[in-house]
Amino acid sequence: DLDILDESQFFPRTAGEHREMAEAWLHADSEEEQNALFQRNGVRWSELLRLRYWDPVQNTIIDSMHGFYLRIFQRHCRDIWGM
Repeated sequence: DLDILDESQFFPRTAGEHREMAEAWLHADSEEEQNALFQRNGVRWSELLRLRYWDPVQNTIIDSMHGFYLRIFQRHCRDIWGM
């Protein structure tokens, strides 16, 4: 749920867990199954996952162009990160 900002409600996942969820999405038998997996996990396949050295958890960034445009970046800095 994107509205939950309480860190105690976050369940960290490893890069391996993320890859497993993405591969399940990639190998799903139907678009309906892919949609169900995405709704449950919030993960889809990315070609970057073919790079074994790339860590999708540690290398997540904010899209600055849209972040500034939507004022999301300001909210994250001030309200969430307390900067």
